[in-house]
Amino acid sequence: MNHTFRGMPILIGSVPNTDPKDIISVMFDTTPECPTWPQLPRRFWKENMFAQFSAQLPGLIEDKDNKSIHVDRQQDNYPELLTEFYEKALNAIDTGSYSDFSIDGKIAAGLKPAMELLSSNNQTPPFIKIHVTGPISFGIALKDENSHPLLFDDDYRDILIRNCTLKALWQASQFKKTGSSIICFVDEPSLASFGSSAMISVSSEMVKETLSAVVNGLKTEKIITAVHVCGNSDWAMLIDSGFDIINFDAYGYGENIALYSKEISSFLEKGGALAWGIVPTSEKALSETSGSLMNRFKHYRDNLVKNSVSEKIINEQCIFTPSCGMGGMKVEDSLHVMKLLAEVSKLFRSEYFS
Repeated sequence: MNHTFRGMPILIGSVPNTDPKDIISVMFDTTPECPTWPQLPRRFWKENMFAQFSAQLPGLIEDKDNKSIHVDRQQDNYPELLTEFYEKALNAIDTGSYSDFSIDGKIAAGLKPAMELLSSNNQTPPFIKIHVTGPISFGIALKDENSHPLLFDDDYRDILIRNCTLKALWQASQFKKTGSSIICFVDEPSLASFGSSAMISVSSEMVKETLSAVVNGLKTEKIITAVHVCGNSDWAMLIDSGFDIINFDAYGYGENIALYSKEISSFLEKGGALAWGIVPTSEKALSETSGSLMNRFKHYRDNLVKNSVSEKIINEQCIFTPSCGMGGMKVEDSLHVMKLLAEVSKLFRSEYFS
């Protein structure tokens, strides 16, 4: 990756609003260099981060009463559904046409307004952010007919990898019409628990193999790849997975990043970027200012510098984000988070790149 970001602000996808028209202009104003489309989980249960990207999965069962999804491979027509999925997936890769993996506006109400606003502005931002739920978190959340996580079924894990990749490629094909470079965030919240007893069966080799397959698929279309984990994780493992951008909860776990100074130094020197989730997406944001958050960032950055990571490269290849999505916040609090994010970026640039 040959990009410098110099404190560019980027939003994580989810917001607490139920109508995209109420928030999309604010989002675009907050992140003019890299706008994104909003996920609206409070609007409709199928806008949650799993159901929203599930439509083409073979054997999918929607439980509308419980607002949940699972997979039943004991259906009589499951072999036909499986064949149909792979035929569509292989055809999409062969032809470069990803329409079979489109995301319906009924379960992603923010997509169309984002595209329309970009078209009406008659401007081309340098970047556009898209997002998709990663196959590790998806595979842990999505259960089979016996309530077993499908991540541990090798065959279905391959399906999840392909589905994740093709959903992202379809989004990219729509937004590339603007001429902007595309950044895809692969959201992997479950990896905040990596190494704990809850994920004892998930090996670093499985994670790297699974995520590398997604990264390689996206890079065929020259998409900049990012991984978002709203917590602490094994950052060396994620760097080894091949992502261009590592997005971490710097507000809550900034001290831990220095444990990976050697790996981060090499990552940055090769052109990688750190996306610092420095603005908390909780009530803690209400007691913070751009100045207090900048001081917090500097403290964590300086821990890396003390371990021989170049301050210049960190600053050049720095992105700021909220620590996680804002879907669980009050609307007024989410607006404050966006205000803080824009202010932190402006303050950083005035100090280092004025």
